[in-house]
Amino acid sequence: GYGLLVELFWPVLRRMAARSLFAAWEAHAKAWLSRWWSEIEAITGRGAGAEAVVQSWLDTLCKERAQGHMQSWMPSWIGIKSIVLPPTDLNDSSQEIDNLLVTELGIYVIEVKGWRSIGEDGKGKTASGESLGSPVAQCSKKVEHIKAIVGIGVPVSALAVLPFARESDAAFGLDSRIVFSSDQLAIILRTAHK
Repeated sequence: GYGLLVELFWPVLRRMAARSLFAAWEAHAKAWLSRWWSEIEAITGRGAGAEAVVQSWLDTLCKERAQGHMQSWMPSWIGIKSIVLPPTDLNDSSQEIDNLLVTELGIYVIEVKGWRSIGEDGKGKTASGESLGSPVAQCSKKVEHIKAIVGIGVPVSALAVLPFARESDAAFGLDSRIVFSSDQLAIILRTAHK
């Protein structure tokens, strides 16, 4: 009797239980996303916006320098949107390069951050006050990876660019590889490796 009923209705009961569990999970996921979505969107939007600003700065600088016979190249010019370095002995995880500039003077690995400010220690902070890593330190790992690829004869430099932060808010003595404007970027690219 009872066992036969369970056998007959088990597939239906199992589907109902699965639907119920999925509905509960979906409701929980939607509630979590709605609570955090605006913050996630603001962070990713700032990062993408910062990368677009820096890309336009680099495009302008490279065109100006080409008139002065300084040759340069960026992967984005041929449609490469992202460069991901695989894990190595130096780094146990893959790393994405925000921008790469190849010039006659060397290679610049550029880390772009959409931060509004940077601390005296060269680190950023989240809205809740949590400390973020140093963009220069993050970029330096990528520099070591590129150096291992191109060899010791090619100068490779790290730059961290924060186009939305104000230099006037930065601490005196902050790492000179942290750049806040296209003018600073132009000066660094003019004087590096000499």
